[in-house]
Amino acid sequence: MMFIFQEPAWLLLAIPLGLLWRRRPPPTRALRGLRAGVLLLTLLAIARPALRGPARGGTIVAVVDRSASMPPESDAVARELIGAIQPRLRARDRLAVISFGETPAVEQAPQAARFAGFAAEIGRDGSDLAGALDAARRLIPPGESARLLILSDGEWTGRDPVEAAAALAARGIAADYRLLRRPAAEDAALLDFRVPPRVRPRESFLIEAAYEAPPGREVAYALSRDGRLLARGRATARAGRNRLIFRDRAPAEGVLSYRLEIAAGENDPTPENNAARALAGVEAPRPVLLVSAAGDASGLRAALEAAGLAVRVAAPNAAPDSIEALAAYAAVTLENTPAAAF
Repeated sequence: MMFIFQEPAWLLLAIPLGLLWRRRPPPTRALRGLRAGVLLLTLLAIARPALRGPARGGTIVAVVDRSASMPPESDAVARELIGAIQPRLRARDRLAVISFGETPAVEQAPQAARFAGFAAEIGRDGSDLAGALDAARRLIPPGESARLLILSDGEWTGRDPVEAAAALAARGIAADYRLLRRPAAEDAALLDFRVPPRVRPRESFLIEAAYEAPPGREVAYALSRDGRLLARGRATARAGRNRLIFRDRAPAEGVLSYRLEIAAGENDPTPENNAARALAGVEAPRPVLLVSAAGDASGLRAALEAAGLAVRVAAPNAAPDSIEALAAYAAVTLENTPAAAF
């Protein structure tokens, strides 16, 4: 144990107090003793005396968001901050690094070694902050002192991270954070993209979209259906919400896949929010997809057609596997088809 003052600078007040004491001493010995004791105790109190125990090691966990919404230079900033932490670690301290996107991953378990860089595949289309906080808590042994440094843009997907943060607080684990965000001043973004979910064969209908962009900026847009361009043009953005309206006509049947893209110059900080997709189904009788190695000789096909159903047969290795393609069928039936055949 060692006795220390946490704010020893306050002890310098003893100099002016001593000069004042000498210039105007109290009239009696009892009063001098009382005043001296009060001044001494006051000085000691504001200097914050403390007992320092033996040095104990702790764990610092850097929790780094590497999702697609982060600024392009965020990985380099994270490596720089982690590199600045390492020279300040004490002899018994350990450093751990967790990165996260769709899933969290332990980039470095608690150790004194120098961080080598990010290597884990975390999936950049999500930001599971709650899972990353839980993973950090599991790395810290019970009863060990620890602290978290969270580097994120504050956006998260999936489970609300409040519960995970409360679990850290319950163990006395403090968390600091640093926000790393893309600048929003030049951002152009699609806010809404609406296509009727169901339309009738040969029906004309409206497609609506809303976007925002810096006022006065020229925004280029392009609308396509099933990969075929339907409309292209330019519009000047106004302050607030801007609208785009298109018209299309449904074919006789099928599922229509629409994609809308906007562009507002090369300085857009978040191009990921410049595109949107939507599906529309044509309300026509949809066939049943029969996946069978027997092909047209299938007995089940004959039974379904005898019941008045339209049937399309596909071999297991040729069966559609996308949402758009499968949505064109009322049902999918597998006939004597093992999973290995797909």
